[in-house]
Amino acid sequence: MLVTSLRIGSPNTVMPLRCLRAYSLQHRLEANRLAMSRQTFIFVSAPALDADLMHLVEQALGGQFIRAEGSDPYIRVGTVAVYIGGHEFDDDDIAWPQGSDIPRQSQYPAMIEIRDTGGNLRHQQGIASKIFAALRSTGRYRAVFIDDMQKILDSYSPAE
Repeated sequence: MLVTSLRIGSPNTVMPLRCLRAYSLQHRLEANRLAMSRQTFIFVSAPALDADLMHLVEQALGGQFIRAEGSDPYIRVGTVAVYIGGHEFDDDDIAWPQGSDIPRQSQYPAMIEIRDTGGNLRHQQGIASKIFAALRSTGRYRAVFIDDMQKILDSYSPAE
């Protein structure tokens, strides 16, 4: 018996197999695109393009920031792109686990964005952890390490 269509969902919904293959491919591509777009952020209590902060990140990653017209400065570490600059997030966009808002705009004006263009989240967060450890080791900056603007992974304040 040759199968040319398949019932999906309700009994009255029939989809030709060629459409089902295209539908499946589209969903795999969308899932891949979504996986690639997940980002890791570190917000820092320094001016956006602070020379000392940029130097610290360069030292941690063993590279130099590239300054291209129309882009924030960035460093490539294999498939990972690390951008540094200011941001436009409000103070009430994300909260600490205990419920109070993180004052990102007023107290954390610099943002470091880490993104693995190959979609390898573990590698992306490994690079971000290296940067966060370097920030912490200076004892100079307050920093908040956030996964995809959803979850606080770590934070540091020199006073702690």
